[in-house]
Amino acid sequence: SANHLLIISSGSEPITRDTASLVDLTNGRIIAKRNIRPLFEEIKVKAGIGKNDEINIEGLAISYSEIYLLHRGNISGNIVISFDQDTFLSYLTHETENIPEFNIYHFNLPEYDGTKSGFSGACMLPDQSGVIFTASMEKTDNVYDDGIIAGSYIGVMPLTGLADGQFESTLVLFKGAVLLKKLEGITVKSASANKLVILAVSDNDDGTSDLFKMNLEID
Repeated sequence: SANHLLIISSGSEPITRDTASLVDLTNGRIIAKRNIRPLFEEIKVKAGIGKNDEINIEGLAISYSEIYLLHRGNISGNIVISFDQDTFLSYLTHETENIPEFNIYHFNLPEYDGTKSGFSGACMLPDQSGVIFTASMEKTDNVYDDGIIAGSYIGVMPLTGLADGQFESTLVLFKGAVLLKKLEGITVKSASANKLVILAVSDNDDGTSDLFKMNLEID
C-alpha cells in the first residue's frame, strides 16, 4: 500500500547486502525483515549468473500486483525479475518459507562510446503500463569498484514486451553534451497526457549527489 516502503539490498555482497525489509511509513517501524540470500541464489541459477559473479539489484518498481527487480549486469547482462506481489510479501513476512516463484527477462541495453549501460533505478509509469528505468555507464568490469562515469540513459519498458526485452531509451544530455552523471534513482513528480515531469538523483562516487528535474514525453 501507499503507507509502506519496501527496501531490498542489492545482494552484491553476502551478509551485509542480503536483507529485505518492509517499513510502515506511518510510524517508521520495520514490520517485516528477512535475509533473502536463498532467493538471490535461486535467481542466479535461473538467470544463468555464474558462481563467481554476484547478483546486483539496482532498481525496484512495484505495480498494483507485481514487484519488479532490476539486476545491473556489468558482466552477466541486465535482467528484470518479476514476482507476484502477494506471494513475495508472504515470503518476506514469513507467512510462508517457500521461495516465491519468479520470471526472468533479459535486456540488451544500449552503450555509448564503447561503454555498456546497466540498470540503476526504476519506477512505474503512472498508468502502470510499464517501468521507467535509468541505466548508467561507468568504465568498470565488476559489481564492486567504481569507474570513470560515462553518462546515463532513461528508458521505458512496456510490461507487455518484457518477454521480448522491449524498451525505448534516450541518452541524457545537458546543453547539447552528454550529462556525465550516474543517474541511480528516478520517480514521477507529475503527469499530464503523454508528458511526465520526473525527478532523478545521481551518485557521484565522491560522497555527493545531484537531484535533476526533467521532462519526459512518452509516445
